[in-house]
Amino acid sequence: MVQPRTALAAPAPEASADVPTEGLRAVVGLDLRSLAALRIGLGAALLFDLATRCRDLTAHYTDQGVLPAHLARQLFGPYSLHLWAHTAWGVGLLFALGMAAAAALMVGWHTRLATWVSFVLLVSLQHRNPMVGDFGDQTARVLLLWALFLPLGARASLDRSRARTAQGPNWLVSLATAAWVLQILIVYCSAAAHKAQHPAWYLGRELWYVLNLEKNARVHAHLLLAYPRVCEALTWGTLGMELLAPLVLLVPRKVQRNRAALALAFAGLHLGFFAFIRLGVFTLYSLLLWVPLVPGELWGRAGRWMLARAGAGRAEAASRSPEPTWAMRPLEKLAVVTLLAATEFTILAGLTPHAALAEALAVPMGVVGVDQAWTMYDDRSTTDGWWVAPAELANGARVDLVTERPVDLAKPADVGDRYGDQRWTDYLIDISHVDVSYLAPGYANVLCRRWNARHAAGDAARTVSLVFMREETGISSVDAPVKDERLKRWTCPAAQVAAR
Repeated sequence: MVQPRTALAAPAPEASADVPTEGLRAVVGLDLRSLAALRIGLGAALLFDLATRCRDLTAHYTDQGVLPAHLARQLFGPYSLHLWAHTAWGVGLLFALGMAAAAALMVGWHTRLATWVSFVLLVSLQHRNPMVGDFGDQTARVLLLWALFLPLGARASLDRSRARTAQGPNWLVSLATAAWVLQILIVYCSAAAHKAQHPAWYLGRELWYVLNLEKNARVHAHLLLAYPRVCEALTWGTLGMELLAPLVLLVPRKVQRNRAALALAFAGLHLGFFAFIRLGVFTLYSLLLWVPLVPGELWGRAGRWMLARAGAGRAEAASRSPEPTWAMRPLEKLAVVTLLAATEFTILAGLTPHAALAEALAVPMGVVGVDQAWTMYDDRSTTDGWWVAPAELANGARVDLVTERPVDLAKPADVGDRYGDQRWTDYLIDISHVDVSYLAPGYANVLCRRWNARHAAGDAARTVSLVFMREETGISSVDAPVKDERLKRWTCPAAQVAAR
């Protein structure tokens, strides 16, 4: 006789009684469900970051690119595994390993190992060519650094689905959770302290200046520039919000409500900047910084099947043994305390006349990828401009290798679009400075290779020059005098032309 199958009992609604709302445990703790959301978001962000970098893999990370390995060692030291991969194939293998680790992190498969591999490979990649890095890279390092000490796979993960234990409390209190909360204070309060040292910020002019720099501003930034008073209010509002709002995280009352409100407010701040300024992956990683502070119950409501129940039913059916306590090892505690102390010292010393001490300590911290300096837009830059690369072709014609159109020194309608993505923008701004102009030959060679790879021998580029059209943005007018700065002329690599 066929026995009727017993219906599986529906999981009981998740209780939030274990999540405190007041007191020290609420202030320094994090919800495991929110850490799962962080893990998924961080893995997806790393995959996106690596995928976008792949478009310029040869140009940015190989000996055929803008910074050959021997020059990278000379300028930045030998602190990158990627320096040993000289070809696109070698670098591509490291990229594939990084993507595999990011995917494993996202689904929570061997989470701790995936986090370590992701951190090591990301630091190595950033050391390979710091000239294409920005504050988004620093934020990504910080996220992965503290993630090393957190149980990201405790919820909504393959690791959890294989566990033979019943699900325990969702609230976690440890030195690592306290470090995450303190890290948010460090990011915003130190950034505000740096900004407050410059008149453009406390006079309310900084945002207007930044939007006038067309190399970073989006093409529709003029819509905001038309209202200087609004720019003043937003400048002051940003400074005050960064300096004071994070302190609310230390208030031991209505903690979950305060965290949700702050996360929403800072998400609006970052998305607002992203709408008018080209920021690369900085906005994405900055949003992830707040994800662990979003109340875990919200993730359960938004996607209980993915975040709150993944693997929990099978684990409970398999065993009734309690979930192990997520306790940090003594060495992990020592590492967290040391990293926090070193970070606080370097940041506080950097705000004093003793900045040399901070710089000395920042060197070894930078080697292992744990250095921090939140100085974004802390001063007023007036230099703007765009690049032109006149080239002589084998058939006698002249073409601009940047736009691949006839040479035109006139100001483009969208200066930022002339640079390309944010990583190219960072690199091209760096080589526009006189003290690093010797790096320009790498860019010239990349332009030659890119053109010649797509054209027949009769149309191949023979020589190329680089011209930077420097524009100093004034205080009272967007239209400023343009200075034509011509760098030397280079011959395109002969092997490329001969091979066509």
